Amino acid sequence: MYICHWYLFLLSFICIYANINSDNIHYPAIFIPGNGGSQIWARLNRTTPTPHFFCARHSDWFELWFNVRLLLPEVIDCFIDNMRLTYNSTTKKNIKFRSYSYSSYFAPMIRSLVTLGYTRGINLRGAPYDFRRGLDEQDDYLNNLTQLVIDTYEKNNQTKIIFITHSMGGPFALYWLHQQTNSFKEKYIHSMINIAAPWGGAIKALRLMASGDNIDKQYDDVLNRSNSSSFNESNNNTKENKNEIDRKEIFEHQNFRQEKINKINQLIENLIENCKDIPGLPYGCFIHMKSVIENINTATYEKYDVNDIHQSLLEAKKLIDLMNLNDTEKNKLQEIIFHIEEVVHELLDHLNKIELQLNDIIKEKEKIQYQYSNICSENDQNKKQNQELHNAINDLHGKNKIINDIVKDLHDRKQNLVSGFKDLQCGSKNLVSSFKHLNDEKKKLYDKINKLKSNIGELQKKSSNRVLKEVFAHLLTPCIERIKDGFDQMNEEKKRTFQQCYEFQKYYNARVLEKIKYKNEINDDEPLTLIREIIEKFSNEANLSTDELIEVLIDINKRNYKTYDFTEDYINDFIDGECTENDLIQYIEDKSDVAIMITDNEKDILTKLIRFSIAHRQELIPIQSTVTNYFGDSKVFDHYIDSPFRMSIVKRYKNMGTIVMGKIESGSCRIGDQCLIMPIRKLVKIINIYYDNDIETDSCICGENIRLKLKNVEEQEISSGFILCHAHQDPCSFGRVFEAQITILEHTSIIYPGYSTVLHIHAAVAKVQFKKLIRLLDNETNKTTQENPTFITQNHVAIAIFELSQAGQVICMEPFNRFPQLGQFTLRDNGRTFAVGNVLKIIN
Repeated sequence: MYICHWYLFLLSFICIYANINSDNIHYPAIFIPGNGGSQIWARLNRTTPTPHFFCARHSDWFELWFNVRLLLPEVIDCFIDNMRLTYNSTTKKNIKFRSYSYSSYFAPMIRSLVTLGYTRGINLRGAPYDFRRGLDEQDDYLNNLTQLVIDTYEKNNQTKIIFITHSMGGPFALYWLHQQTNSFKEKYIHSMINIAAPWGGAIKALRLMASGDNIDKQYDDVLNRSNSSSFNESNNNTKENKNEIDRKEIFEHQNFRQEKINKINQLIENLIENCKDIPGLPYGCFIHMKSVIENINTATYEKYDVNDIHQSLLEAKKLIDLMNLNDTEKNKLQEIIFHIEEVVHELLDHLNKIELQLNDIIKEKEKIQYQYSNICSENDQNKKQNQELHNAINDLHGKNKIINDIVKDLHDRKQNLVSGFKDLQCGSKNLVSSFKHLNDEKKKLYDKINKLKSNIGELQKKSSNRVLKEVFAHLLTPCIERIKDGFDQMNEEKKRTFQQCYEFQKYYNARVLEKIKYKNEINDDEPLTLIREIIEKFSNEANLSTDELIEVLIDINKRNYKTYDFTEDYINDFIDGECTENDLIQYIEDKSDVAIMITDNEKDILTKLIRFSIAHRQELIPIQSTVTNYFGDSKVFDHYIDSPFRMSIVKRYKNMGTIVMGKIESGSCRIGDQCLIMPIRKLVKIINIYYDNDIETDSCICGENIRLKLKNVEEQEISSGFILCHAHQDPCSFGRVFEAQITILEHTSIIYPGYSTVLHIHAAVAKVQFKKLIRLLDNETNKTTQENPTFITQNHVAIAIFELSQAGQVICMEPFNRFPQLGQFTLRDNGRTFAVGNVLKIIN
């Protein structure tokens, strides 16, 4: 089967090579694997019960399919539970919670193509899928496949694609092709190569689903196979001929019995010790072996059942054969089993001999009783035979003596039986000792569980500290940004006077913060003095002591903590009245899935920082009115229903789909509209529209604050400041270099080219830099008063060129004369608005 399999792959590779190298063009290839050919990665975060207590409930990403270590008998139940899908009866869909990558069985073919000049990730790409789902649940996969085809086509200089599929990948690719238009396929698809595609159906898969598949292998239940018929026939007679007399009552050779039983016990202990010494022996095998040994003991001690003893010995032999042992270990265990069998047979043979002797005695006794009965009958019938009867009685007395001897012998055997009961009592004491040992082991297990609980508590504390530090890091970002801006302004001054600049990373660290905290040697150090002044100012604004603020800054400076969007979400919800200050800790726990353990002091600092951030955010709200008051022209906020649709995205979140919030700046929208998200050019569809009061509507016009549910986009793809446009109208402009007219409202220092500040335009916020001053304008006449000025200051009106500071960043904007709502902006520094302006043109 494997030879045929690789032969088929070889022929397929020849066909692939012929196709992808035709016309000396390296056509890009997309590989689609067969059923079971995709790897499944999972990250566990369970709240539901697991099959066993040792099954993991939480984990980082790990390979779920195909990982042979998860198929071991001890953990396979955990694997099955993690592998199965969860069905949602409301949506009629299976819940997704895993990631996928394609398997490595295409590797030989891919390596060969690489040697021919192909490059992984450029013109060799994979499209794995969740093979547990039907095609009716593969909408996301089919959409992603479309995007992958377009992306691969663009990356390869608009070269058509070749699909290479294996097995079930063929029907998946065909299903996708049927959904595409002819023009799309003509533009993007060159050909499709199918390897072993089930175009005629797959009857083997039907067999697998109906009754399971043993992969053409024969397996016997070696632990439950019945004994041979000849052995059963040889022992059936013994069972049928069993007398009602208990064997224990007539066992006459106690010493012989005790000797053999002691030897059996010694061999059994030896067997168990050898099993314990075998390295890597699964615990389940050891428990099963102990169960088999207990069956041998029961059959020998209590029932004396030959069939049960032989059945248990046979199970022990078969269990040894199933163990993964070397020859030495296996022979050693089999030799012990042989000796146990030999001793048991000696003991049972002895029992059979005694049973035969006992049967003879019983028959003799019955014969004597019969003769005595006849004599009594003859005495009643014929008194003349008194003498004969007297002689018979004498004869009977003699035989009675024999019977008395037998009774005495039985009495002796009874004494032996009592002695046997005493031995049984000793065995009971041993059993009690074993139970005591078991209780000791149970106590040790409880100790380990308590230790594990303690470790879990420590981990929970560490997780709580990590989340809190990340929240603190997010809330203190404005403070650190102020320090960075301070260094930038100081270095600008240094550059103009040709003095040495100070590197922010060199001076802002835990050691410097310790110096500032204890006020050691900072009076003559300009960078340290700057940092101290900014920290003191920030701590006053946040109503914190300087030492408290420095302690938190030192703590988060020890490592780079990531920040969480949910901190901003909480601030937005607080401002919107959706939550209160008392909801803060519960909000963090819900969003981070971590139980928060916080001291009163930490909670006090956290509350003050949240209050400061909320106050800082609320301070931004009047910015729009500042722009309106300054420009004064009503056309700035004139909204036209017939204008192209523009909606500025302020917030996005996940709730049974992707939700965006914002204000319609112009135009209108309806349910079912096809839209573009700019600047990422993501094609989406509007499926629901809601007002702020959760009232659903079919359409909405400009000027309204609304929420839209979108299809074909994930939450993490969207950022605040993105613009939503109609797909069939002119899209919103975007850029990173633009020319603008600005008015300096309030600024204490002179502004030169190279000055960095923060730009606020509609819902977007970005750091920008003055690149060039073109000319100064008169405040009243708007006429040019000076060309190419070297600086600007308070109350100046100027035309200047700006560039976004972050490399590669672009934001949506429009010239003010075309869309005033998207062309007006403010400039802020240290939390204050110092200038307003409007976009004249987008340069780049």
